[in-house]
Amino acid sequence: MSLLTFLKIFLLTFPVFLAVDAIWLGLVAKKFIRRHMEPFNLALRLVPALLVYVLLVAGNILLPVQLAGGDIILALLYGAAFGLAAYGTYDLTNYATLKDYSPVMTVVDLVWGSSVMAFVAVVGTLFFNWLA
Repeated sequence: MSLLTFLKIFLLTFPVFLAVDAIWLGLVAKKFIRRHMEPFNLALRLVPALLVYVLLVAGNILLPVQLAGGDIILALLYGAAFGLAAYGTYDLTNYATLKDYSPVMTVVDLVWGSSVMAFVAVVGTLFFNWLA
């Protein structure tokens, strides 16, 4: 995949991921997240949050989308594995090191991370196929 193709896929996929995750965080799971993250005095830092999104989308394109080579089913599977690894690193580290981090939050976020990254990989692959 050329750098130009990567950038095009990134620019098309990034807002999709932002929108889907915003719906999840702001509507679907808002009360759940507040309830389970209450002990941690949450504060949103915009720049680091955007960097996480950039890394997740870029990594998703560089690994699952590129490895799938245009195959939607492979993109779905590779994306789910990528999401499990990425979100697993965050959630399992939190669960291992933060006394009050919820095991329920861990499991729900692992399922979400796998699902959303699988979706993003499929979207990225659709854009990859469209641009080919």
